[in-house]
Amino acid sequence: MPGKILIAAANYWTSPYQVGSHHYARVFAENGWEVMFVSDPVSPLHFLAAEKKQVSERYGIYKGRVGSGNKNIDIYVPMALFTPNEKPFFRSAFVTNSWHRFTIPDVVKHVVSEGFGEVDVLWFDSIIQYFWMGSIKHRISILRVSDVMDAFRKNTKNVKKVEEKLKEQVDYIAYTASSLKSYLAGFESKAFYMPNGVDINHFLDANRQMPQDLKDIPKPIAIYVGAIDEWFGLDFMIEVAKKLSGISFVFIGEPRIDVSRLSGLGNVYFLGRKPYSLVPAYLYNSNAGIIVFDVNHPVVKSVNPIKLYEYMACGLPVVATRWEELDNIGSPAYLADNPHDFSVKLERAIKVNDNIMYVDFARKNSWTGRFKSLRKYSLEGDVIVGHVDKKQRVQKNDEYSKSPGVIGHLEDIKKIITDNNVQRVIVSSPEFKYFEILEILESLKGMDITVLIFPGFFEFSLRRLSIREIGGVPLMQVSNIGFFGFNLFMKNCIDYILGIICFIIFIPIYLVVGAAIKLDSKGPVFFKQKRLTKDCREFYMYKFRSMYSDAEERLKDLMALNEADGPIFKMKKDPRITRVGKFIRKFSIDELPQIINVLKGELSMVGPRPPLPAEVEKYDEWEAKRMNVKQGLTGLWQISGRSDLSFEEMARLDLYYIQNWSIEMDIKILLKTIPVMLFGKGAY
Repeated sequence: MPGKILIAAANYWTSPYQVGSHHYARVFAENGWEVMFVSDPVSPLHFLAAEKKQVSERYGIYKGRVGSGNKNIDIYVPMALFTPNEKPFFRSAFVTNSWHRFTIPDVVKHVVSEGFGEVDVLWFDSIIQYFWMGSIKHRISILRVSDVMDAFRKNTKNVKKVEEKLKEQVDYIAYTASSLKSYLAGFESKAFYMPNGVDINHFLDANRQMPQDLKDIPKPIAIYVGAIDEWFGLDFMIEVAKKLSGISFVFIGEPRIDVSRLSGLGNVYFLGRKPYSLVPAYLYNSNAGIIVFDVNHPVVKSVNPIKLYEYMACGLPVVATRWEELDNIGSPAYLADNPHDFSVKLERAIKVNDNIMYVDFARKNSWTGRFKSLRKYSLEGDVIVGHVDKKQRVQKNDEYSKSPGVIGHLEDIKKIITDNNVQRVIVSSPEFKYFEILEILESLKGMDITVLIFPGFFEFSLRRLSIREIGGVPLMQVSNIGFFGFNLFMKNCIDYILGIICFIIFIPIYLVVGAAIKLDSKGPVFFKQKRLTKDCREFYMYKFRSMYSDAEERLKDLMALNEADGPIFKMKKDPRITRVGKFIRKFSIDELPQIINVLKGELSMVGPRPPLPAEVEKYDEWEAKRMNVKQGLTGLWQISGRSDLSFEEMARLDLYYIQNWSIEMDIKILLKTIPVMLFGKGAY
């Protein structure tokens, strides 16, 4: 079902450079989505720049004088006091991360007022608009990567840092060139290849009348449309133009480099920038499309050129300098390794023009097709259609066969997928044997779906897992993370340093709480209880007393009222808790004396919950693995529900922590413990 999408784009809506973000905005709108298209900001300083026409166009969008021309697309250019660039101050972390706070009006408030305070999809084509991640509610987020940041001089180290944050935080990363896969190392699990495409109808249905400024240019014409920047193969193009004096070379676009040596040639024509709506007319009245890039420039390696698809949509043969991505996409373009090769192939392309083949290639690479492929990545939400199982297993169990979740038999899976427009199939049952899984995969070949296989365990995070191949056999590699060596040394150092700091800070609290406990009920201020830590070593854990002195003796009378599963005892309205005890337990103040256990080396700041000896006696074998590390003052169990968790959930969280521990994880748990304590969630 269509929803709302915010597209954070680098180029403004009416820019002569209509890139992927523009086309995806249109195709989302065509499919009934509401689109908010926010491009990078303009500032008062931009009016001092040379490209005044573009600044004026951006300012017109900011003031609301220019619309998108589509009722489903809202467009906006923020006005900021300053914007990130490569100049001193403007390249600082402050400007990169905070420019949006100095927008007039506030860009976030403007977007919210337009009805986009909550969206289904948050789409990033612009890195400097990272702030949207924490500014509006969204169901899923996608980062579209079409270039390597380091290849552009204007991209600073602070912009690069922001890109790394985005890579970590978004749900999916779409990359446009196969060579970009290595650029996304570490994020392979959420990255997918989505090359550029073409708005096929824009070109097929366009006006084909010859533009006035083409009429006096001799035929045949080889045309180039797009950016003429530092990655343009200027010397290469000069040599080709000199070799082919009988061919006219037409360039559409504003040069950002000195092209005087090229423009001075008699068969070269620079016609400036043209509106996107007029580009098809120039292509239809040319004889070949050319792409002349400096293949040694770092930008070019990751380019999947939109212009290639657009040329072919008009039936033009394409001649391009050869680079890796063009080899990989398998297009019918002529690829040249040097100026001589380019010249020979351009002459051949003009003579032998199979325009049906080129248009067919463009049709197969439309933006609409790309949108359909995107749907498998949950753009419209995860809707579980149901599950299928082997016919024999379903019919064997009458109650199972009548379950509303069962929608058919495994033998009919292809028909079920087609009938229900399924985008993803998850093979989740551990009952399927190896050869049966292979049969399922074989039966799904050729279908436009994603297949996911549940490996059978929850305890490992993605950061520990990678797939490698040995002797042609795919294997899952689990990196060796654990509490040993330097890792253990660092964890112990953090425990002692934080323990000392916390002990000093909490001294006033100790005094106040101690006095309150004494005034409230008879008995000692502190309560010590025998617990177990690493390798089941016994120690006395300290807490502020929150129960009456006879609490242990009264426990046996309350066991029938236990509200927890497993070997632990929990009771929301435990009559043994004192008035002060209710308060200090709610906010975990009763746990603060355990800092003493940390300083004694019996507990860690973060770790599994320290159990009672009686609890450990009832552990299953897998639960006993919790005791392989030093127990903790707080942990995943503390920030994930505390007493609201079942014992099995608590044990699973502890095992996940042990298997995937890192210093960063400890820091995150400690920071998340603070709001849990302040709000008292899940404590009783």
